Amino acid sequence: MLRHFAIASALILLTACSNIEHKTPEVREQIKRDLNIDQIVDTAQTSFCWLAINGVATCKYTSAYSILTPDSLYLTDYEKGSFVQKDVIRAKDVKCISDVDGQNFYVFKDRQAVSLIPYTEVHRAPLENNPEYRAKVIKMLLSNGQPYLTGEAATFIRDTGRKEYSVHSIYTGAGPIPIAVGNEVQQIISPCPAGAH
Repeated sequence: MLRHFAIASALILLTACSNIEHKTPEVREQIKRDLNIDQIVDTAQTSFCWLAINGVATCKYTSAYSILTPDSLYLTDYEKGSFVQKDVIRAKDVKCISDVDGQNFYVFKDRQAVSLIPYTEVHRAPLENNPEYRAKVIKMLLSNGQPYLTGEAATFIRDTGRKEYSVHSIYTGAGPIPIAVGNEVQQIISPCPAGAH
């Protein structure tokens, strides 16, 4: 179910991102100026969203760009000709990383988790997972010895036992019939071990 949540959420915005050639020397210089950074290790088109720890397990992905530096990951968007910082994840703020499916991964900080899905970009080909960039980002973000969680240890969603109800209409020959639909409410919890950096 967790993978379904991430994939369904990511697919919504995959086509929303304009395709900027962000790896050229000229654009890299623009990124440095726009974000006021000195050094770029790598860049990738990336979908990302934020989840509040102890909050409801839903988020809306932004499909834009991530910029890897020696000690941070900048999440940016390209707006009106400029790269605009939406968030910055510093290695010192990371408590752990949860990797459930080897595609997207979740970076846990004190009160927030950030879901990240970096992509390869091949001209006229569909976007695919970018394992090389992903490995660089994870290595940098865990550079202070924080845990990298997989399998059962990576679980960070739990059922609350509550349902949220919404009203939908079913259309019949006699017209619309309203029905109440209940969905399980799931909550984000931190999988990081107590005392993690």
